Amino acid sequence: MLTDQLLHLFCTIDDLCKPIAAALESRAIGGATGRRSPTRTPSLAASEIITILVRIHLSHYRTFKRFYSELVLFGSQTGVSYIDSTPPAVCKNPRIASYRVFAGAAARGKTSVGWFFGLKLHVVISHAGELLAVRVTEGNRSDLSQVPDLTKGLLGLLFGDKGYIGRKCGRSLGAGGCGS
Repeated sequence: MLTDQLLHLFCTIDDLCKPIAAALESRAIGGATGRRSPTRTPSLAASEIITILVRIHLSHYRTFKRFYSELVLFGSQTGVSYIDSTPPAVCKNPRIASYRVFAGAAARGKTSVGWFFGLKLHVVISHAGELLAVRVTEGNRSDLSQVPDLTKGLLGLLFGDKGYIGRKCGRSLGAGGCGS
C-alpha cells in the first residue's frame, strides 16, 4: 500500500471517528458526569488503531506480531550498523532466592558494571537509529552466541564491543557471517 493511500485511509477513518468519539465520551464513566477520569492517556488514538487493523487485513500477514516486526518496527539497512545489549534486571540480588516471576527465563549474569539477575536485550540498529534486529535471552548467555542470528542478512559495517566481536567471529563476519 502506498504512503498516499495509507494517509488517505487514515484521514477517512479519523473523520469517521471524531463524531463517534464525542458521543462515546459523553457516555463514558467520568466523561460528562464529572467523575474522576483515568490519569493515563493512551499513546495511540482510536483512528490510528483502526487504521493499523485495516492495514493488517489488507496485507498478506496472518499475525499481528509478524506484521509489526516486518513492516512497522524494523527499519532498512544503511550499511553501517551497531550491536549492543542491556541487562534489564528483574529483581535485586538479595531477593534472587525468593523471586518467582521470571523463573526459568531469568538467570544470573555479569556485565562490566557487575552481577545482576534478569534478562539481556540484544539490539542491532542502523546508523540512522532504526531497529534491524532484536533478541531477548537469559542473563547468563554470552553476547557472542547471539551474533549469528542477529546479523543474518546484514550488509556493510558492524560495530560492537568485545563481547560481540571475538577473534574467530570477527574474521568470519567478513566471509558472510559469524558462525557460517
